[in-house]
Amino acid sequence: MKRYIFLCLFFWASLSLPAEENLIRNGDFLQVRTNGTPEYWSGKMDPGSGIDSDCRPPKGNSFRLKGTKKGLSQRIKVEAGNAYNVSYFLKTDFPRWLTAASFQILWLDKSGKPLWKEYKGKKVWDMTIRNVQGSRDWERITMQECIAPESAAWADVSLSLAFDNAGTCWFADIAIRKVPQAENFPNRIAAIPLYEKTITDSGLFHAGIWENSTVLGDFLVPATNTRAQNQTKAEIFYTSEAIYLHIICQLPGADKVRSDNKVHFSMQESCEIFLQPPGIQHQYQIFTTMDGAVRCFTETWNDGHWPMKLHPMESHNITAQVRCTSENWEIAMKIPFQTLKRKTPVNGETWRMNVCRGNYAARQRELSAWSALREAHFQFPDDFGKIIFTRDIPLVKNIRLDGNGTTLQIRNPGYEARDISVSFVKHTSGGAWETSSTHFRVMPGELRNFSCDIPTKSADMRFLELRCAGKMIAKHCNMPNEKYYALGIFDPEGVRGKTLNIAVDHPFFIGLNMRHNAPGKTVHRLIERHEKAFDLYIEVPPGLKFNGLIFDAGEWRQSGLIKPSVTTVRRNNSTMKRYRFELPLVIHWDSPVYIFFYECSIPEGKEFSGSYYLTENGKAFPHHELHFRTLKIGSVNRMPKVFCNDMFYLDAKIIKHLFPKDTLKHYTAMGMNRITVNVQIGKNAGLYSGTNPQTREDYYDLLFREMQQTGIKLYYSSNSSSATPAAWNWTDKDKDARAVGADGKPAPYNQYNYPSLCPTYRGTFFKAHTELLKNSYLFRKYQCTWLTLDLELWPKETWDKLCFCKRCLKEFKIFAKERKSPYANCDARKKFLDGTDAGFMNFWDEYKSHIHTRFIRDLTDPVKAASVAYPSSSPRKDFLIAEWCKPRAHLLDCIDFFELGLYYTPDVVRRHFEEIYQKWGDRKKNWYPTFTFGQTVGCPDFHMKAEQLSELIYEAAVYGAQGICWFHYQYAEPLRMKYVIQGLNHILPFEDLVVNGEITSEISVDNQAMQLTARQNGNEGLIAIRAYQSSTPQRGRIVFRNLNVPSAVFDCISRKQIAELTPQNSVFEYTVEGSRCRLLYFGSKSRWNARVK
Repeated sequence: MKRYIFLCLFFWASLSLPAEENLIRNGDFLQVRTNGTPEYWSGKMDPGSGIDSDCRPPKGNSFRLKGTKKGLSQRIKVEAGNAYNVSYFLKTDFPRWLTAASFQILWLDKSGKPLWKEYKGKKVWDMTIRNVQGSRDWERITMQECIAPESAAWADVSLSLAFDNAGTCWFADIAIRKVPQAENFPNRIAAIPLYEKTITDSGLFHAGIWENSTVLGDFLVPATNTRAQNQTKAEIFYTSEAIYLHIICQLPGADKVRSDNKVHFSMQESCEIFLQPPGIQHQYQIFTTMDGAVRCFTETWNDGHWPMKLHPMESHNITAQVRCTSENWEIAMKIPFQTLKRKTPVNGETWRMNVCRGNYAARQRELSAWSALREAHFQFPDDFGKIIFTRDIPLVKNIRLDGNGTTLQIRNPGYEARDISVSFVKHTSGGAWETSSTHFRVMPGELRNFSCDIPTKSADMRFLELRCAGKMIAKHCNMPNEKYYALGIFDPEGVRGKTLNIAVDHPFFIGLNMRHNAPGKTVHRLIERHEKAFDLYIEVPPGLKFNGLIFDAGEWRQSGLIKPSVTTVRRNNSTMKRYRFELPLVIHWDSPVYIFFYECSIPEGKEFSGSYYLTENGKAFPHHELHFRTLKIGSVNRMPKVFCNDMFYLDAKIIKHLFPKDTLKHYTAMGMNRITVNVQIGKNAGLYSGTNPQTREDYYDLLFREMQQTGIKLYYSSNSSSATPAAWNWTDKDKDARAVGADGKPAPYNQYNYPSLCPTYRGTFFKAHTELLKNSYLFRKYQCTWLTLDLELWPKETWDKLCFCKRCLKEFKIFAKERKSPYANCDARKKFLDGTDAGFMNFWDEYKSHIHTRFIRDLTDPVKAASVAYPSSSPRKDFLIAEWCKPRAHLLDCIDFFELGLYYTPDVVRRHFEEIYQKWGDRKKNWYPTFTFGQTVGCPDFHMKAEQLSELIYEAAVYGAQGICWFHYQYAEPLRMKYVIQGLNHILPFEDLVVNGEITSEISVDNQAMQLTARQNGNEGLIAIRAYQSSTPQRGRIVFRNLNVPSAVFDCISRKQIAELTPQNSVFEYTVEGSRCRLLYFGSKSRWNARVK
């Protein structure tokens, strides 16, 4: 009976919430002036327009607009930054499709003047408009979350006919209501309670103390943000001394799991706690494993290292106890505030926090976290949730949120009844707003369960807020459906945003990843089409045409072109094209491996929407919205001649699908002048010339044939991945290839968890690889003279411990005797293990450098010898060998290009360039950096903005790079490609200065907050001037020492002259925006004019 009464009260509370006031007066048109016009509305009407009491919806009158250019309006008061929901009934009778019933909101400032905004480079009135075309019977139209601009105080609401006034429409029951604002933080929040009793370290598992905790539960899988299969919950409270955590990890058979010390602790069954108190940049990471070991680190996101550099805390004083049952493993912890260098938090103090789990002991590995993560990067602080240190609050014991609503469990430990408000929340780009709310009461001492059924059809993240007396006690979020299949982009810091840029001046592609939470055969949850047939449906306006889809995961898997079937559909009274793709597979993978090729005829500067959904064996999943923005990429002013530029992994097959017509013209227009070719044995005797290419060789043949026919020449080299020995296969198949440690046991495994390769191995597989290189169609048919490797065979921690096999020890003796070393007859194993003879250790390092060099020479010399008569396929005349590594002394004479993996933002790239330059100089001209487009899986470039890609090019130019390789093509997108092209156009007039110049110290800046690097060749050169560590603009005096001839200084970006210098007056002032880089040219005006004409 009590339960029945409570449910009735709860139901009454849900229905009795007052609606927000309607800001439109007389929206039902029942109040009529004596002249027949509606009260509170203004506007002159033609005879056919006016109040209509015959044609109307069930409530009120309507207002008819017939064949008129005039309209009706009303001014309302609004609050800046707030959202407003608009609703009205509409009926239309339009003989022509062009006619539209237009509902407009013009935002005004406090003086009643219209506000302005930028649109396609022009100033236009700031308006929110809904135009409805086509004939229809009465229909409720809604405009949700219309957000008043920052300076808005008033709004003019207008009703009219638009585009063409032929026809009639009726407006009725018009309402504009303010939407209640919600907490704008788009992640989970938990208020944690103060516990004022004494707790002993031995009593961490005492059940009584955890009754007074709040629970952080419902752990989510990163990226999908659906519930983890093996759930975790963390009970949490604090005392005046410490934070207490009791983490319960679901794991069937946990009592039988044992820690494996051979496996790195980060790959063991574990929990990680992240804490970031206010006012500090670093965060604390507390790592716990099932054996009870606790490791504590400090770390700083974006510290220029990848992964982040962990700083161990030797004395952390964290207490932890572990216990295991047949269903769970649990860890109870005390984290002293003193360890975190904090005092007891004051009431209401907020910290960032996350609790994460690596479920490695399960049959299928699963990562999960309390807060919602955009990607599986536990350490990213922007994705941490929040905890609020609070006193005397209701305790949230459980929250479940799904597409149907929510269930809650709340405990009230106090002595007074508590009223709890529950609000469903929607987040938009303009803020967060309540969509529905209710409230209920929890009596003193009660533990109560509640449910609230508010279904949603949206596939977007759901948010829920719980408040007590207006104060936040919890915010919860997760995806509404347990089954999750979605396309997306890798963007852990939200830099790219949800809007997809679309090129209108070149064919281009959209690279998307896929996330899902269905079981699969591999760690990536692979599901082949023959197991389950998944189809993808994309609906877009007719001007965006998809030509096909390819699945491209490099050497592992690449599909052919999947052409869609196309139908026309109507959505929201608009014509859309629906493309259906039969997917060869679905996979949970963060890399953008689904590549959609398109052409777009929609004008630049337009924003529009579409949607997509997937079907599994014909059953449809929820629709996901797509948002697009059109732009022009542009083209390079001329093709690079000596400076190379290309995209990694962009093979001929992709290029031909991307640009099926005028392939080389489009490819070079984007500044690309090199291709990389896979090393494979060919089947075609000559160049394939058919129309149905099947193999990778066929596509490359077509590209080379087009070079012959058009005269457009590209540089070409081996694709480094395919040219690199797959030595882990060698060591798997040939025991003679395995390295031996100084103790006579197998050497440590390499970074791919295979037996390490012996560097003196020249057996069957080594010989087979050199034959593959020589006889591949790249070197045999295309006569390539540029061999790029990416050995990655020996990480430093492995290389330092090998190799002591009989063959390597024999080679050591020969090496020592040739150099008349006293160590020629020593026991190298004993000497190495002893480690006290510095002379021996240095000589051993020399020997290691020698065998490393020999390995590379023995691998590449046969290819070089076979290619001696070939014309050059590189900017150099001689055979060119490249390796993906930083310069090392013993490699300077055998490596021509060091391909530097600089996967950072420009400020960090500059630092790395400067370190390499200080060590090696730039006289050999052998740097070839690899940059990224930003937001690349496995690279620390998540926060790189599009405009910074131009600045990467400036850094490469001023440090004398011989070219750039962009890693890798799937992450390119039109806006970022636009800035690449702009950056190339800024340096290409000076590419000879880039390739042939020298860094000079004769030019400096007097502002220590600015960084200057100058490159000179004769009397002209380039200057990169930056203010990378500053958030504000910096101005400095740039000084030329020993200037011999009059010179002018030009901005390479704006192409404006900014200074004129003489030997007597060789100083000028210049300002750089904070955190930005500019590129300047100095030289004579005549040379400048010749270069840029």
